[in-house]
Amino acid sequence: DARQNAISKRRFGVFKKAKELCTLFSAETVLVISPGCKAFTFGHPGVDATIRRLDNGEMPYSLVIQSCQDDHAANLRKLKMQHAELLEQIEAEKKRAQKLRQINSGKCWLNTPIDKLNLKELEVMQAMLENFEERLLKHIDKVSSSTSTSATNFAGAI
Repeated sequence: DARQNAISKRRFGVFKKAKELCTLFSAETVLVISPGCKAFTFGHPGVDATIRRLDNGEMPYSLVIQSCQDDHAANLRKLKMQHAELLEQIEAEKKRAQKLRQINSGKCWLNTPIDKLNLKELEVMQAMLENFEERLLKHIDKVSSSTSTSATNFAGAI
């Protein structure tokens, strides 16, 4: 009984929303049935005219179906594009991960027995060692020059 009272009290608001649906979405008829099984109808341009069009097949229902199918196709295209972009991102990340694994595996070159390396790997190791030696010598020079400077400053302070 409380539900019947609720629908009766809100019937004006329901019909107002039904009119908005007709305006926004070109809906022909909205049917609301109360919990007490009392039918409240709203039709635009009218309930009887809409029912006759449905019975005679004159309603441009195919236009509504076509519009829905077009929207569905557009959404599907958009989702397919997003899917393709995500797949590209995944591939790029896989390549990046592979490069990082290669770089990290290169850091373990000291643990690899030399007799297990091929010529290309030996050349890479030689280049890495030469690079390391160059950086090591520069660092030694830098540290020794700063040490001698600080020793001179310390001696001057005495």
